[in-house]
Amino acid sequence: MNLIKRNIIELSIFFVFLLYFSAWFIFNNDNVAINNDELSYAINYYNFTPHLSNFLNELIQSKKLNLILGSILFPSLCAAILYKIFYKILQNTLWSVSLTLLSILSSESFPFINFLKSVFTFSDLYNVANRSENFEIIGFPIPSFSIFCFLITFYYSNRVINLNKSFIFIATSLWLINTHIHPLDGLLGLSYWTMFVLITVFLKKISFSLKEILLILLMYVCNFLLLFINFEVDTLTNINPEQNFPLYSLLFYFISPMTLIILINIFFKVDLYEFFIKFFPIYILMVIELCLIGLSLMGYGVDLQMLENRISLFLLHFLYYVPVIYYLNKDSIFYENSLEKNIFFSLLKKSIYNLFSKYKAIYLVPFSILLITYAYLSLNI
Repeated sequence: MNLIKRNIIELSIFFVFLLYFSAWFIFNNDNVAINNDELSYAINYYNFTPHLSNFLNELIQSKKLNLILGSILFPSLCAAILYKIFYKILQNTLWSVSLTLLSILSSESFPFINFLKSVFTFSDLYNVANRSENFEIIGFPIPSFSIFCFLITFYYSNRVINLNKSFIFIATSLWLINTHIHPLDGLLGLSYWTMFVLITVFLKKISFSLKEILLILLMYVCNFLLLFINFEVDTLTNINPEQNFPLYSLLFYFISPMTLIILINIFFKVDLYEFFIKFFPIYILMVIELCLIGLSLMGYGVDLQMLENRISLFLLHFLYYVPVIYYLNKDSIFYENSLEKNIFFSLLKKSIYNLFSKYKAIYLVPFSILLITYAYLSLNI
């Protein structure tokens, strides 16, 4: 009973999306273009098989069950886990719910930003609602199941305080398994975890015996041998180098959150030790994603479209703004401790603090209502 009380919001989000995606399945499934076929693409083009995803795909022979799992159950579970991830860091329900709604309703061809523009320009909202293709989270085993596995592994492995050797072995095993569910997201997650562990072990001075180090290395080697057996390495050098990475993506996903957090560190009295310990995992993910984008633009790795439409779309690009929201949403003590004698800067700080903390409901509630409206109009009722 206490477990239910502690997770009442997560359960509410799960059941609300369970109802919504059930309605979507009833009204939209036979009338939209399903665009998530990366599993067959990976197998046919790369001569590469994500073994666990392929096993699940072959195990579940019922097409209807496959659709229910990929269109209803796992997208709803992803929504609940996304909320837990955001709330774990922000400790704020309204911000966490808003970010979860924005994340789970992501669509490549019908982005919510276009819907928002139509609201302000009084255009026809039906034309910009997602009525002709599935939401990006829909599909089984990729992406709904693969995203769920990444999210739940990230949620439980993102810890510094209680990190110990036993947990490192368990979490390492989980991230290695993720590479056989979705290779790109899994390798991104494994790279993140490896860097996270190396930094944390150094900071906490956790010592490993030679036997333990060799065991971890053996786990990595065996995993990569299994992962890349029969893999066509040449396909990693056949990426179109003429791909375009939109300027707005660079601006909004990377430059803006980095600029904002730098300004916060300059103008507010941020505890740099707390900032590093709490948020360095997020910036590890940002560095890895930027490296993958850079390699793709040079013609190596995977297509930008695949990079942009998986875990980056559902988690990473929202996660990069979380440190900004966290500091600007802190209690008044944080703001009062950073007051300056300069009247202009004091007023500026007060305005920014009030915008993100005191008055956030003024824009987050209507924003969430617009997201719900977008979801409703996306149903072919």
